[in-house]
Amino acid sequence: MKLLLINPDLQTVRTRTKRYNRAWPPLDLLNSAAILRQAGHEVSLIDARATGAATDEIRQAAAMSDLVVLDSSPLDRWQCPDPNWKGITALARNLFPEKLILTGAHGTVQPELMLNESGAAALIRGEFEDSLLAMANAGADPKGIPGLSYQDSGRTIHEPDQTPINLAGPARNLPRMPVLVLILPQGHVWVRHQNQVP
Repeated sequence: MKLLLINPDLQTVRTRTKRYNRAWPPLDLLNSAAILRQAGHEVSLIDARATGAATDEIRQAAAMSDLVVLDSSPLDRWQCPDPNWKGITALARNLFPEKLILTGAHGTVQPELMLNESGAAALIRGEFEDSLLAMANAGADPKGIPGLSYQDSGRTIHEPDQTPINLAGPARNLPRMPVLVLILPQGHVWVRHQNQVP
């Protein structure tokens, strides 16, 4: 299956939300791409945050894909989440909703709203890597895949939640490294440990 993963440029899709806006590589999408490729799928990525790709360019790439994945809150958005969902759903409506899968916090919290407003074929609640792989392996059929929500005959169907990822937790016994403190304008302070462990 040919998949297109999209990291949207929220600067172009948001309305009035002011937020700290630093672009980072979309590691969640890149991890998912590696998993999908390992399973034999063809994957491409548009990082509109980095490239400034316009909606027309994204739409052209989406037209050539079997499945289109739009992430409403990639990892870099967790530094300062954007509560605006209207920009995401507006972009989604331009990207062949019948083959569109939404991921991210917006759909996890409000699946019916995001499905209704975007017209997307399905959305993945919670972590999306395993569910997206299962959906690609199933030929884009969302039925029976844990973590998916979708519309069927005018009803929203919520498949059971996914099994949570079992993380060991941070290695708190590692030696502490120097702390970097930056004093930013307008009274903001940024503190970063050099050995941050997610």
